[in-house]
Amino acid sequence: MRRVPLLLLLLALGRTGWPQEPAPPPQRDPPKEKVELQECVPPPLDNMEQFYEVNPTVRNLYYAYLRRGIPTPPSRSLPEDNPGDDPDRFIFEGRFKMYISDLFNINMKMVQAAKEADYLLNLDPAQSANHSVQEQFRTIDKESSKMAGRLVIVLPGDMGSSTAVRSMKESYDTMAKKGYLKALVQLLVHKMATFESRFCNFMFPDSHTVTLYELSVHSTPYSDLKDIQAIAKALADHFPPKGVPRGYIKD
Repeated sequence: MRRVPLLLLLLALGRTGWPQEPAPPPQRDPPKEKVELQECVPPPLDNMEQFYEVNPTVRNLYYAYLRRGIPTPPSRSLPEDNPGDDPDRFIFEGRFKMYISDLFNINMKMVQAAKEADYLLNLDPAQSANHSVQEQFRTIDKESSKMAGRLVIVLPGDMGSSTAVRSMKESYDTMAKKGYLKALVQLLVHKMATFESRFCNFMFPDSHTVTLYELSVHSTPYSDLKDIQAIAKALADHFPPKGVPRGYIKD
């Protein structure tokens, strides 16, 4: 009689095989870390020690820009570096402080608009319907254009050019037309975070380091700004005056 249960067990195993542990649940891809947008904030520049924390190359390039617009008497030439004891030094220093202040004010408006857009995009649809995300993208477009026009003054050599601006602009427009708006929003934040890092490193190299990622890419602060402008414009052109486009997925 003991052979019967054993025989039944062998017949069952012949059909199903030896019992196995249940298969582990499929592994999901690790969630991508959200890019945190950190605004580049300058020192107060209230005294000369803080004033000279700005990259000397930036200061010299701005002085060179000023010299091109100031007629110089034949009897003397304007200094190549810090004006020092030159009678025009206060004009140079004052203009440079105004330039730096203007540059960072524009940057602040651009970053604030991006953060406001991110906040609005994460609201419930009923709440976001009462606000204009489009307006924030318009602001980013406008301020990034201003920023590029002012920053190019102090960019050395070919850092002030971008050969692929037109082709990339067309690519962003195509993405928007095909409905890849969320991907464009993520790309915009990534581009702005990259720009803020490069911008800070360019303006204050003693207090900011260059990461390995920064060394592995071939764009410049100027080309970053032109990308930001093109992406923001493509998004603004495809967002309604209030709320988000139909079918826009947040998650």
